[in-house]
Amino acid sequence: TNMIEQLLERLESVTTRLEKVESAVIGGTAPPVGSSLGSSLVSPSSGSGAPSSASQSVAAYDVLLQGAVADFVNAASDATLKDTHAAKAAAVLKEAFDALKPVLVAIASCKKPANPGDIQSHLQPVASALEAANKLTMGKRTDYDHHVRAVSEFLNALQFVCFVEKGQGLSLPGPHVEESWQSAEFYGNKVLVQYRNSGPSGEPHVAYIKKLKEVSTALRDYVKAHHTTGPAWNPSGGDLKTFKAGGGGAAAAAKSIPAPPPPPPPGFFDEPRAAPAAGGGMSALMGELNQGSGVTTGLKKVTDDMKTKNRTDKSGAVPGGSAKPQQTTAAPAAAAKKMPPKMALEGGRKWVVEHQVNATDLVIDKCDMRQTVYLYKCEGSVLQIKGKVNGICMDQCKKTAIVFQDAVAQCEVVNCTSVQIQVDGSVPTIQVDKTDGVQIYLMGEKSNDVSILTAKSSEMNVLTKPANPDDDMLESPLPEQYESKFDAKSGKWTTVAVAHSG
Repeated sequence: TNMIEQLLERLESVTTRLEKVESAVIGGTAPPVGSSLGSSLVSPSSGSGAPSSASQSVAAYDVLLQGAVADFVNAASDATLKDTHAAKAAAVLKEAFDALKPVLVAIASCKKPANPGDIQSHLQPVASALEAANKLTMGKRTDYDHHVRAVSEFLNALQFVCFVEKGQGLSLPGPHVEESWQSAEFYGNKVLVQYRNSGPSGEPHVAYIKKLKEVSTALRDYVKAHHTTGPAWNPSGGDLKTFKAGGGGAAAAAKSIPAPPPPPPPGFFDEPRAAPAAGGGMSALMGELNQGSGVTTGLKKVTDDMKTKNRTDKSGAVPGGSAKPQQTTAAPAAAAKKMPPKMALEGGRKWVVEHQVNATDLVIDKCDMRQTVYLYKCEGSVLQIKGKVNGICMDQCKKTAIVFQDAVAQCEVVNCTSVQIQVDGSVPTIQVDKTDGVQIYLMGEKSNDVSILTAKSSEMNVLTKPANPDDDMLESPLPEQYESKFDAKSGKWTTVAVAHSG
């Protein structure tokens, strides 16, 4: 008897709970997710809701956004960097990281797609942010060019979600993030070298790079913890093609499929019948062909004056009336806008020499080691710098030469053609990027201590003073071609310059 009463009580309890669920469904509200009954009514294949591991992955990414990324954005909002390209790059980085979150939610909620390209539609906002960062590196160079390039190079780390398997382009997510930071660190170190010893005015620049490195470290740790061997897809999740952010999943996508169109009208697929030819159709045509020699009676006769060999113009063109062919002339290409030449000291720190054409007598004689010199779009000109400056940069110059005494930091040549550099004193580094044709003359006693860095450049030669003053200068070409070999013992690639002997 007691057992029967207990069973009846349990049945009444279950009935009451089912009635509550029924009323909730009719009223348009769902049962609580945390309740045992609510969780038991969710089908594993419904595609709505992410498993606990997915929520952990997304929650960890939220910590990254609210921590390292937010700290970097705050560092870029310093008054010194406000409204600069560095601040704009930080805003683009924040946009890219925010755009990646829906992608990670999709990865955690869906199973791995058979076609790796299915994820591209979800990555479009991330790709737009990366393109915006790349655009900031283009155009006229600014004092924050290295800041922007560091951010642009690092943002390539977000492509770890595109990893499929080894040998198909990308490294594993963890090493890929580290490789992206190594590319960014090249430009970050330039910022640190320039501003590390500049006192309070350089602290915001140093903090900018340090916070960016913290973002890189946090992203690397996140990837190694949650996407170690690739994007952590959900084996029991829904289809990525039909996934929509917000928990729609495959079920919501199925509800949004429109009804099929109505059937076509009767006879829609019937082949159209050809209209009968006028005058008897095929039988009439065959009758005309069977006329023999009479078939040509309706043709016009070609007279002697109509034959090409008897024509006086020899053009072979048949006159077709008095209409004259309309002559079209291509509009002349719009001439490039000519900018006025400029040579001035801006802010007491930067000499700007721009748009100088065939000016061979340019001289900067009042300078000090705190100032930099920037040449932009000069052609056929010669600039002489008397004294010691902090750094020199030639950007998009053509057939231009520069002669200087000493530079504290470096001399940089970017996007130039057929330029010459003469060092009468010393300079620690000469960097050549995307340049075709550069002659470097090292004339000072300490000039040979320079380090020359090259990338994407050709026709580079270095001329040094010989031991005997009566001899000609020693000309040495810089390598343009390299050979890489894999060492199976060490598991590393070794790269050496290719030397051609003729």
